Amino acid sequence: ASISFYESNKAGNAIAALKSSLKPSATCKRDGEWKVIDAAVLVPGDTVILGSGSAVPADCRLNASEIDVDQAALTGESMPVTFYYGDSVKMGSTVVRGEVEATVEFTGSDTFFGKTASLLQDNQERSHLQKMLIAIMMVLVGLSCTLCLINFIYLLVEGVDVREALSFTIVLLVASIPLAIEIVTTTTLAIGSKSLVKHGAIVARLNAIEDLAQLSILCSDKTGTLTMNKMVIQDYTPTYSEGQTQESILAMAAMAAKWKEPPRDALDTLTLGAVNFDLMEP
Repeated sequence: ASISFYESNKAGNAIAALKSSLKPSATCKRDGEWKVIDAAVLVPGDTVILGSGSAVPADCRLNASEIDVDQAALTGESMPVTFYYGDSVKMGSTVVRGEVEATVEFTGSDTFFGKTASLLQDNQERSHLQKMLIAIMMVLVGLSCTLCLINFIYLLVEGVDVREALSFTIVLLVASIPLAIEIVTTTTLAIGSKSLVKHGAIVARLNAIEDLAQLSILCSDKTGTLTMNKMVIQDYTPTYSEGQTQESILAMAAMAAKWKEPPRDALDTLTLGAVNFDLMEP
């Protein structure tokens, strides 16, 4: 139990540190002034500024204008989506272009992101490992009780005093129950947890190691999880105009993307990161 508590507590501290380092902030209008505050203290009805590069701190409704929002964390799509006046922008997305005032509609667990996260909360259901250990214990305890009963009857038949036979049988029963199985299992899982930590994994529950080992199909978000959420240009680029090459096409694309300004979205980043700027000079 001590080993399990130590490993779980250490994993909990690592997760808490990660959450604190990612704590979002928001530019909110309070007392007639714009202030940068912790997004956790926002309440419905607050007016916030959603600007380029900032994270959406809560579910907000746009008050004017339009902005482009990256919803990769919610939908897995790397291309930004344009939102207009009156549209609802969800918490967990990021503004990639534009700046607009918005009114907070929902915060915390009431947001779309929060409701989704609540579905993943631990429901105290027994894990596969716990069910398997309980089944093993039931079989071993049942076998121990049966053998001890047989031993008790044998001692009585042999003429041993009832009290002495009962005492011997109780000692035998206690010794035969595998009380150390939990310690051995926890120690084994703790060793496995340390091995996973070396590969950058955070194990919040030791039982999760065995649950993961039992998976046959894993459904996961692709963009940004299994992939880098970053577009790249393939080495072979087919051209359909004579005299054009990959470099010349990228140069024309960069001119269309305002190459003298910082990239605004994923396509601009891709183009300006691959173009040969020597071709852009007059």
